[in-house]
Amino acid sequence: SGEWILFHDADLPRTTNGKGLIFESTWAQLKGLDAGSWFAPTYKNAQIPLLEEALRTLLRLNVYPVIEIKIFESPQKQAIADLLHRVQSVWPPTAPPPLFSSFDLQSLLLLRACDPTLLIGYLVSDLNTEAIALATQKSFSSLHCQDASITPALIAEAHLQKLPLLAYTVNDPLQIQS
Repeated sequence: SGEWILFHDADLPRTTNGKGLIFESTWAQLKGLDAGSWFAPTYKNAQIPLLEEALRTLLRLNVYPVIEIKIFESPQKQAIADLLHRVQSVWPPTAPPPLFSSFDLQSLLLLRACDPTLLIGYLVSDLNTEAIALATQKSFSSLHCQDASITPALIAEAHLQKLPLLAYTVNDPLQIQS
């Protein structure tokens, strides 16, 4: 129905009491789902947020977003332009800019075409020299990769290219400290 929402998965059951695929649901259906009980009883009846609502909350909390774009069909320039417009309508130019990221290279290139000044991070499953070269060639702001794929040699290569690496998903406190 045209809204941009915050949601991780393509399907609903893992983190809501809904069924089916998120992009086959209307906003009216989505906003009635319980998106919190799966995590903890305290969050029962938490709703899936609209992008604009989440951005306003982040501003109020003085937190700066990484906006991961997940498009389940081929990205369209108009959709990416709409996303950017919605972010820019809420996010003040005086605040540090959000970082946009995606596994979908085409989405990132469309974003870059809309605004060459955006901070853009390229998400990859496995870090390798080709990903570093591509992110450097496209002038992306950072390269995001699974922590398990990071090696000292690849860190050195990214450092040589002045390309920041961001690791996901590191949940173990001991691993974070090492």
